[in-house]
Amino acid sequence: MKDPQVSITVAEFRSQPVSVFGAVTNPGVIQLRGRKTLYEALSMAGGPRETRGSTLTVTRRRENGEIPLPGATVDPTGQFSVVELNVSEILEGKNPATNIEIKPNDVISVSEADSNMIYVVGDVEHAGGFTLGGRRSVSVLMALSMAGGLGRTAKPQKARIIRPIPGEAKPQEIAVNLAQVLNGKAEDIGLRAQDVLVVPTSSRKTLGSYAVPAAVSAAVYAAIYHY
Repeated sequence: MKDPQVSITVAEFRSQPVSVFGAVTNPGVIQLRGRKTLYEALSMAGGPRETRGSTLTVTRRRENGEIPLPGATVDPTGQFSVVELNVSEILEGKNPATNIEIKPNDVISVSEADSNMIYVVGDVEHAGGFTLGGRRSVSVLMALSMAGGLGRTAKPQKARIIRPIPGEAKPQEIAVNLAQVLNGKAEDIGLRAQDVLVVPTSSRKTLGSYAVPAAVSAAVYAAIYHY
């Protein structure tokens, strides 16, 4: 054939690497085929684990365009556009605008829950540390439920929340009357990451084999045995 007219259309791109790291089931590099959203990219990596933190970070080379979200910033080198997003909003579709289209060479990092724990100690059925998952806080009653409820010799009226204060050696101590909270007569306070809910007991017990943040451990012991 002389002077053929040839038209070429790309049916599928096979070299669109995206790195997904952190608290996902299958961390590593995935290959995108066609357009994919952030939610779809997370699904290709097996989805976030139960031990995930509350945030994820998307990092994009600026040569591929800025991340089209109000909270996006430029890293100190000026080469990357970076944004931090709430995991729950993406997974639950609460803020569709955050489910952005992913570009080749984007890096998605899901935070781990190590720093996203709350602790319930003292006279409860199952004292220990509990992850907030994708939540920023949980109520006192929810935390108490995670710990299996009050022990038989607990003093719920004298419960305390021990809250670390960044840059301060001494944590904040917040009195909470669990008896009134359970009866709906007092506010069900929210627990933040690294908070410790302390339920005093009338009989001496040890804290057990779990660990609480070192900065608040002394305050926890004092709150359990002071009354």
